[in-house]
Amino acid sequence: MPIFIDIGAAYPNDNRVTLVVWGEHYDDFAEMINAVDHGNAWLSVTSYLEVYEGSLQMNSDNGCDYTWWTGVG
Repeated sequence: MPIFIDIGAAYPNDNRVTLVVWGEHYDDFAEMINAVDHGNAWLSVTSYLEVYEGSLQMNSDNGCDYTWWTGVG
């Protein structure tokens, strides 16, 4: 089961990029997912962009480099 992380606007707004994290990669992303889930966070991801059903997304299957900042207001 994947986890979907919207960067920019929230789904279903088209002004977003979605990071799809597949279950087998969860451990690699767990700390970031927990920090971002609590809000007031910025996320920067470098990966290949794909178009899925008209929306941009990045997929953990393609490899991702990421960093995040919390306490952002």
